[in-house]
Amino acid sequence: MPRCASASNASASTSTSWSACALIPCRSRSPNSNLRTITMPAPPRAGSTLEADHGSDSAADARQIPGGRGCRAGRADSDLQRTHPHHGGYREDPRRTPGVGAPRSRRAGPRRRSPSWPGTGGVLLMNLIDRLLEPLAPELVARRLAAREAIQAYEAARPGRTHKAKRQPLGADTSLQKSAVSMREQCRKLDEDHDLVTGLLDRLEERVVGGSGIGVEPLPLRLDGSVHAELAMEIRSAWAEWSLSPETSGELTRPQVERLMCRTWLRDGEGLAQKLMGRVPSYTFATSVPFALELLEPDYLPFSYNNLSKGIVQGIERDTWRRKRAYHLLKDHPGNLQTLGGSLAVKRVEAERIIHIAYRKRIGQNRGVPMLHAVLIRLADLKDYEESERVAARISAALAMYIKKGNPDSYTAEPGKDRKNRTIPIAPGMVFDDLEPGEDVGMIESNRPNPFLEGFRNGQLRMIGAGTRSTYSSVSRAYDGTYSAQRQELVEGWLGYDLLQHEFIDYWCRPVYRAWLQMYLLARKERLPADVDHRTLYAAVYQGPVMPWINPMHEANAWELLVKAGFADEAEVARARGRDPRELKKSRETEIKANREAGLVFSSDAYHQFVKSGMDPV
Repeated sequence: MPRCASASNASASTSTSWSACALIPCRSRSPNSNLRTITMPAPPRAGSTLEADHGSDSAADARQIPGGRGCRAGRADSDLQRTHPHHGGYREDPRRTPGVGAPRSRRAGPRRRSPSWPGTGGVLLMNLIDRLLEPLAPELVARRLAAREAIQAYEAARPGRTHKAKRQPLGADTSLQKSAVSMREQCRKLDEDHDLVTGLLDRLEERVVGGSGIGVEPLPLRLDGSVHAELAMEIRSAWAEWSLSPETSGELTRPQVERLMCRTWLRDGEGLAQKLMGRVPSYTFATSVPFALELLEPDYLPFSYNNLSKGIVQGIERDTWRRKRAYHLLKDHPGNLQTLGGSLAVKRVEAERIIHIAYRKRIGQNRGVPMLHAVLIRLADLKDYEESERVAARISAALAMYIKKGNPDSYTAEPGKDRKNRTIPIAPGMVFDDLEPGEDVGMIESNRPNPFLEGFRNGQLRMIGAGTRSTYSSVSRAYDGTYSAQRQELVEGWLGYDLLQHEFIDYWCRPVYRAWLQMYLLARKERLPADVDHRTLYAAVYQGPVMPWINPMHEANAWELLVKAGFADEAEVARARGRDPRELKKSRETEIKANREAGLVFSSDAYHQFVKSGMDPV
């Protein structure tokens, strides 16, 4: 019975660790099967005196690779040889006594491993040239396969002389742990000293929050689905009263609180507020609703407070599903004078009592990152460059003229006399009448201010606008260009403002309004109307600043056509102008009634046209 015996006896040379051999097909295999085997030295078996680096036949570990549609090789043959030692030319160490020692599968020593060949899914990517070279130069074939595998990778993934290929393998929390505090402090310093950053944050405040803050229009519904106008007006009046003093100090109104929180959110990356609800020791609420906000900077939430056993990371305590359970806050600001150099106490506050608004850029990010994080270096460089140009321009403006000397022999001092330095005062219309013989006055020509400064600066401002969800015109305050270009920039730029506005509403305005409404309904003395749908008590429309009109005539005509065609309603037009539809209706009703009583006729009231023509206006 022919056996599957390795034919590598001829390759007994120890100079090469790899050798190729052919397999004699078994009787059970197809005669056309072609199995190619690449062998490598195997470690000596337990109790064997053979060296691991000898290329003997008994120390060879073969990995069989099918070359055609033959029978299987590999694990199946290994299992067969393990159960039937005499099948396939299985050989033991000739110097070991038969039957002595543990079975082969339990013997000590390192386990055999298959050679690590480059490929995809364990399949060798060998072409015809590789197959021809394999018996002669297997090491060359291995290098060719490895090189082919490397070429198939993305070019951007390979660092080179001109491509650094910098990477960020750290998690979101680990990355912020090392850099968040530094970036936050740099952004604050730029907000204090750099006019460009101050103007940028001011413009974001105007576009996201606006002067009157985020408007809230309550929309409680009746059981039949209609708006409960009476309850909505009551809630709106109470909300307006609370908006006059919403925070604990009583110094800020609600629009001011929202602008400060928005600026802190964008500049520092996050902001905090503690909700005071119900009875609070040693505190008296400024309004009839027992609800107030304690505004906190992100410094109160320390990055260094970590306890993994309790699920605390960067001051925030979470459960196994990453749901927030509590915040561990400092009792005082770490930068205050009374706390510098001293120990800071930490208190645990339940997550339901904290509003945490954060500017996140990665999934699972625990804390916020400043919006200016990507343009910090550019802003700092631009500030230093502009300062250098200003200094150069000032020095250039101070240089007026110079005295051109004549023959040096004419300026030899007389014996025994010292030559004093002359000072020539400069005044408008002055005449030089004390020049020495041979002297002349030369004017200093300056190349300052730099004529290329504006072009370079504008290019940097465009990049800053791109990295801060803003526009070049808003950052630079330069509104030159055609009407079409200005409108296109306004429309595209407003998408970024609208995104920030919705995030601010989701993070801040909606939680604040719903927490206030909860306390208002609890403190309300009267019972709710019987026809109100309790599921819609917290429903509301949040209205922020709207996109301004570049050409009011064209915009108004477009809205009029949309309303007439039925593609828009009057409420949508009013909200597009930043108005409350109900307030607008009430104001129009009062105005028209007063005009008719006084006999005033305006084109805004079509009633007079119908009456004049004899038609019924109703």
